[in-house]
Amino acid sequence: MPGAKSRRHLYIRFGSYLLGLMLFYVPASLFVRAFYGVQGQHLVGNLCDSLNLRMGVGGLLKIETWQKVFAADPRSLGIFAVIAVAFLFGPLFCGWVCAAGSLSEGLSRLVPDRFKIDIAGRVNAAAIRYGFLSGFMILPFIGLSAGCAFCNFRILNFMSLGITGGFVPALTSTYIVVIALWLVLGGMFMKGGRGWCNFLCPVGAIQNLFHGLGARLGFTYKLKYAPEKCRTCLNCVKVCPMRAAAPAAEGRWRTANGAGVLFNRHTCITCNDCVAACPHGALSYGVGKAAVPAPAPSPQPAGAALGAAAGRSEV
Repeated sequence: MPGAKSRRHLYIRFGSYLLGLMLFYVPASLFVRAFYGVQGQHLVGNLCDSLNLRMGVGGLLKIETWQKVFAADPRSLGIFAVIAVAFLFGPLFCGWVCAAGSLSEGLSRLVPDRFKIDIAGRVNAAAIRYGFLSGFMILPFIGLSAGCAFCNFRILNFMSLGITGGFVPALTSTYIVVIALWLVLGGMFMKGGRGWCNFLCPVGAIQNLFHGLGARLGFTYKLKYAPEKCRTCLNCVKVCPMRAAAPAAEGRWRTANGAGVLFNRHTCITCNDCVAACPHGALSYGVGKAAVPAPAPSPQPAGAALGAAAGRSEV
């Protein structure tokens, strides 16, 4: 059972996702209303119509996209703002704002763990998501595209419209497939509920790509691990929605107690669930060097050890 600190943290994250829903999705779309209101326009849009993050990722290899950026076209700036935040602070959009990711994560909490697939330490999710990202960005150059029907942002917008009495288009076969992958297989029956985010979200993948680069610098914010405080209780592994935390192989690292834990920055969304769940203070979020456990010494054959001892006795 989560402690009081973890529960309080989850409540805060839940509130931040509700805020994200109100900011970017109709009928509220507070961000879009405010953005265009400053320009003297009274437009109501949503995450797909205004910022269009997903198509923004798909256009990063196109010259036209960069021309719009240099022309200060506001519709082209959304993905660059998200990338900049990810580079400096981590994928905060995924971990704290994206209502589409939070919905599948929340549904996963309704299903007992014994019925769920757990990919932690078993599947290289980063390789799959970067492979999907590469394909997504290359498709336009071969005359294909992953259309809006294959987008959980768009479907969530339809859901919010339906709940508030707005018009919702009829379900198509593509929408049904996306809902099955996003909310059922990758949500309810995936440990953490972030299967779609892990494998099929180009917006999340591009953020983690830049977060992986930014985390190497001392002035950026990132998840930090203090192995000298780690007791290998694995609370962080249990709560990680992206399954970015996994137990280290026995004997791989030297830690204060146990084998330690490995963290994958290419799937971590800096939600800080692990920080809130760690009872020993081994995890934190901030600037500075991101420490890892010291490598454990390699075992030597008995003969090599005797030879080394003999060599030392001659000095």
